[in-house]
Amino acid sequence: MATITAGGEWRGEFHNKKKNGELVWEAASISPVRSPDGHITHFVAINEDITEKKRIEEAAYTRTRQLDAVRAINMEITQALDLPILLALIHRRATELLGTGMGTLFLWDEASQVLVPQVWHGLGDRTRELRLKLGEGPQGRPRNAVKA
Repeated sequence: MATITAGGEWRGEFHNKKKNGELVWEAASISPVRSPDGHITHFVAINEDITEKKRIEEAAYTRTRQLDAVRAINMEITQALDLPILLALIHRRATELLGTGMGTLFLWDEASQVLVPQVWHGLGDRTRELRLKLGEGPQGRPRNAVKA
């Protein structure tokens, strides 16, 4: 505010609320208007709704972050040939990408016809003994699951 009260122009972006309560991003330019004797009498503002531009920028940032994670996974995969190390890398990157504090990566065991946890985070060592049949979750068979 000191800029415009001192006679200068202010340009910037801010989060504003419309009369209907909707929040929007606006780019604004605010300038003082002077009387013939040089005193500031009021201010003129030119605002532009840039909400959609901000949404697109945020989506681009998120997508870039996701692509960076995929690139990092690709680089790590090309360097890791050991399956447990490879699965741990994929799991770590997936939990980072999803922003979750826990998760499990299962592989299908054809011989016993169950999903077996290979890598997990934030779930404790009991996860090692967990075996899931098709249609089951960690807490058992869901109520609406159909038997195969």
